Amino acid sequence: MIDSVEPGEIKIGRCKYTFDVWIFGDGRVMQRDETLSKDNKISVEEVQVILDNSVDIVAIIIGSGQKTKIHISSEAKKFLEKKHKIAIWDYNTNDAVKVFNEQTKNGQKIAAIIHLN
Repeated sequence: MIDSVEPGEIKIGRCKYTFDVWIFGDGRVMQRDETLSKDNKISVEEVQVILDNSVDIVAIIIGSGQKTKIHISSEAKKFLEKKHKIAIWDYNTNDAVKVFNEQTKNGQKIAAIIHLN
């Protein structure tokens, strides 16, 4: 569960992060490796990291930011939806946090890519 988010900071459990994060299907949190994606577009390589670390997820939520926006590349979207049958839910970061919390509370197995700025 994500406790709070504001520009430049996200609190998950008892930890505060000041960088973009990946949240895997089992709840583990890791600093997002932004070098895997270019021009604010999430790449196939980046979503592969999520898949490699998340079993049986039904969706990936993208918190696209509050000022600077990130988006999923069309290649990565096709890769997830067609090859893996995983939905992509793209929201601004504040709304992504709300949806993430609602879905995990309801037992959905989801992962997230959260951009803070």
